Amino acid sequence: MDLNPETLCPSCFGGADHPLPCPCCDYDPASPRAPLLLPLGTRLLGHYRIGRVLGKPGGFGITYLGWDTGLLRRVAIKEYLPRELAGRAPDRTTLVPHSGEDGDQFRYGLAQFLTEARTLAQLDHPNIVRVHQVYEANGTAYLVMDYYEGLSLAEYLDQQGGRIAEEQAKQLLLPILDGLRAVHAEGYLHRDIKPQNIYLARLKSGGIRPILLDFGTARQAMGERSRSLSVVLTPGYAPFEQYHRKGKQGPWTDIYAAAAVLYHLVTGETPLEATERMAGEALTPATAFGVSPHLSEVLSVALALGPEQRPQQVQAFQALLSGQGQPPTPLPRAPDPGPPRPPREAAPVNRPREGIPQEPIAPPRGTDVQDRLKDGGEGPALVILTPGLFYMGSLADDPLAGEDEMPQHPVRIAQPFAIGRFPVTFDDYDRFRRTSDNGWGRGRRPVIHVSWHDAVAYCAWLTQQTGHPYRLPTEAEWEYACRAGTRTHWSCGDTDERLGDYAWSRGNSGSGFLSRGRRTQPVGQKSPNPWGLYDLHGNVWEWVQDCWHDDYQGAPTDGSAWSTSCSERGARVMRGGSWVDDPRYLRSAYRGRTDPGIRLDFTGFRVARTLTP
Repeated sequence: MDLNPETLCPSCFGGADHPLPCPCCDYDPASPRAPLLLPLGTRLLGHYRIGRVLGKPGGFGITYLGWDTGLLRRVAIKEYLPRELAGRAPDRTTLVPHSGEDGDQFRYGLAQFLTEARTLAQLDHPNIVRVHQVYEANGTAYLVMDYYEGLSLAEYLDQQGGRIAEEQAKQLLLPILDGLRAVHAEGYLHRDIKPQNIYLARLKSGGIRPILLDFGTARQAMGERSRSLSVVLTPGYAPFEQYHRKGKQGPWTDIYAAAAVLYHLVTGETPLEATERMAGEALTPATAFGVSPHLSEVLSVALALGPEQRPQQVQAFQALLSGQGQPPTPLPRAPDPGPPRPPREAAPVNRPREGIPQEPIAPPRGTDVQDRLKDGGEGPALVILTPGLFYMGSLADDPLAGEDEMPQHPVRIAQPFAIGRFPVTFDDYDRFRRTSDNGWGRGRRPVIHVSWHDAVAYCAWLTQQTGHPYRLPTEAEWEYACRAGTRTHWSCGDTDERLGDYAWSRGNSGSGFLSRGRRTQPVGQKSPNPWGLYDLHGNVWEWVQDCWHDDYQGAPTDGSAWSTSCSERGARVMRGGSWVDDPRYLRSAYRGRTDPGIRLDFTGFRVARTLTP
């Protein structure tokens, strides 16, 4: 074979002097090449030539097939290119940050990329991709790696019909775990283990060698530094600690992801996203898919939500998989709400218990308030609610209720207050500071990626801007406003048949799972509740003032916040459910909780204002 690069296909470097389109890779010189890509034939370091793209370009880099003109062989060349931060200059090779602020983030990520690359270059393990050279050019950096003939584990899984046998799956994963041990020994984590990042290299002997590719250290580091970057993890494979800055990460983080890959291999299903599990949805045991009880238990342990409940080192996980470690013990877990039950068809669930006096609930005054800001703009639109009595929580015989919603108890809202007609939007919040919109759009969409502390800070800023006392609503005020005089599961009734007219939820917020279409929607598009308030059911979870308590024993009955036993990092209450949730989590009485420092793409808030004479 003639290995003169001038006679090889410029895309795949195969076949000399063959006709075009290339019979090997379908390259056609008449087909346009995306402007973000380096042009075919681009020379790097004088002796590498750029060919076709390998796989799909990611949000932080592009990997090309390359040709080493010195050693006359194919290589893989990865270019650092975070698309949210930089693009190509007119010369089509140099990278230029989009702005000064983006330039700071770009350079920070570049430093992480180079550090990661130089660490990988020191590793010599058959199951870790080999890095031969790291260098800077064109305003960015490149990794030159071994190129392997073969296919990704994701592609192989598709060829096998979506799942493979247990023993075969373990034999593919165990060598990857060997490589992971070498990475951890150097003090690094992978942070993005998934089927797409495991490559099955074909050996000349006829066998295959699993190889771990595409470390996510730089992506994660940049995501922790700037919340404007959205693609820092892979839903289903990322444990919950990767969703927020203060999450405790370690070898157990990669163990979760490796276990998620194994779960996918043997069940044919990607595990439920960690954030949905934290909201109460249960991971389906692998035994439900015909997996052996032993492997199912091992996966349950390795996929535990709490980092401390998983194996702490890869060796321990390998021992469990091989049957040589201590048999996994079922771990204590948060109460599982179980599968949704059919909706009640009996009397309204929020009826008062016997012995509790009944009192008509006063309707709202219906007055809108919208305070002026110092810069001349307007604050969030508010609705004034008058005092009244309502029954907070759920009865013990409600089939959809959790114990944290009990006991149902009367609450008298003693003073009028104002509450946001809508959740706080990006239009509102951007006057204060900016946060990530996940690329979904800003404007009238509810603000996301805000912690409880961020929400409190925004209320303090509104107070300073308007001269009026803004705050988060108390949990009692929130439920009073959500129920709007109703005593049913949702403010629109006791069944979820009409809920789609009032709420954005898992069933109508898009056309697929997360990146395939589901997302927040602009506020005010659905029907309001009886008091003219929008999006209290669904769209985003909403922070309230209160600390989390496991039930309502001893809860205030005057509408005030339940703030006893609070700590700086103690869980805070969220209400209303979101675009990613099923209807049961959107009920007026349903309660959620999480760390007050967490920022998630399904969590926002609405404001309240104390009314003064």
